[in-house]
Amino acid sequence: IEYHTALTQSPSELTPLSGLTLHAAVLGGGNFYHFFMEALPKLFFAGKWLSEIDHLLIDKPCHPNQLAWLEPLSLSCEVHELTANTNFLCEHVLFTSRLVNHVEPNPWVVQSLREAFLPLAQKRELPSRIVVASRKNAATRSDHGISQLVDALPEAELIAFDELSPADIVTLCQQIKVFIGCHGAAFANTVFLPRDAIVVEICQTDHYPYYVRLSQVMGLKHYQIRLQNDHWSEVIDKVVKLLVC
Repeated sequence: IEYHTALTQSPSELTPLSGLTLHAAVLGGGNFYHFFMEALPKLFFAGKWLSEIDHLLIDKPCHPNQLAWLEPLSLSCEVHELTANTNFLCEHVLFTSRLVNHVEPNPWVVQSLREAFLPLAQKRELPSRIVVASRKNAATRSDHGISQLVDALPEAELIAFDELSPADIVTLCQQIKVFIGCHGAAFANTVFLPRDAIVVEICQTDHYPYYVRLSQVMGLKHYQIRLQNDHWSEVIDKVVKLLVC
């Protein structure tokens, strides 16, 4: 293709990638859930070839901490981020078909993630912690209602998962008996919870059932509470009654 006229967004300079490239990008892969549940499994699937991979193509992450999940995999290849204006010419490319259907985490993905990352847990304790996922770093979401919820639950801890390392997340999740939060990326970490943990998801609007289905595969008790018109007092009462029962 030749470009003879100025475009609103011209292609960037071509970057040649010699050797073997693994294409691990997925639709919406910049989002943590899709990166975690759909892109990372491509690396597990290609496991026996990873030592021969020279380059890895992934979606540009929405948060830099996402890439920290690649470090425990000890990849020896160079990682390249795909954006709307990147331009790569690969000598050889490995593609995979979709391993996980949209909003349909499956037992193989759950098992692969747990086998890959549970060994990162730094210490083992009986699950006893009640953790509320913070949204303070989410640009489009407010954390004020969550703070009220934490105040109503003396034993609860407010945790910003996107500030933790993978090892810290896995260690923490293994100690959780109740995971609470508003619908969001932090719920992808519930894949590391003990099998008898309880998950409480607060939903302000209709969402795809990403995390309900993840809990179903995990065998976790999952409760959804609807936040109506920002009436947090009603949500807090329901959560308190749920935990008392």
